[in-house]
Amino acid sequence: IRPKVGDLTTDGFAIARLRVDVRDKDVDAEIERLRERHADIVTPEPERPAKAGDLLTIDYVVTIDGEAKDDMAGQARTVELGGGRLLPEFDAALLAKNVGDEVDIEVTYDDEVNNPALKNKRATFKVTIKELREKILPALDDELAKDLGEFETLDQLRAKTREQLE
Repeated sequence: IRPKVGDLTTDGFAIARLRVDVRDKDVDAEIERLRERHADIVTPEPERPAKAGDLLTIDYVVTIDGEAKDDMAGQARTVELGGGRLLPEFDAALLAKNVGDEVDIEVTYDDEVNNPALKNKRATFKVTIKELREKILPALDDELAKDLGEFETLDQLRAKTREQLE
C-alpha cells in the first residue's frame, strides 16, 4: 500500500551535484570490465596446463581433521585461477595442473574464520580437475566499440564511458 503524500514544499532545499574527477585509469578499468564481460570462453587447443585467468571446472570432497564433510563437497564448480576469489592455497595448487589431475589441497583455518566449525582446523580438499577453459578477450579496437552498440570508434566508447563515470 502506497502512502498518500500531500503537497510538499521544497523551498529552502539546496541540491548540489558533485563533480567527480575521472582519471584515465578509471576509464581504462571500466573498459577492461567490458572486455571481460564480452570475452569468449573456449577450451584451449592444444590442451595445456592451467594458468592465471583460466576457468576450471572442479569436483572436490573435503575432510576436516580426517573426518569426511559431505555437506562441504562440490561437483562441477567453476573457479577462476588468479581472480582473487579463491583461497591462496587453491590458486597455488591448481596452477600448472591439467584436466584429469587430482590434487590434495591442505588449508589450515585460524580462530578468525567465520564458520565456527572450521576454527583452528585443518581441511583437506581432494580436487579433481574436470575441465579447463580460457577467456579470450576481444581486441581493444574500433570493432569492440561497434560490437558494444552505438559507437563507431574506440575513442567514442572511451568518451561515453568517461561521461557515465562522471
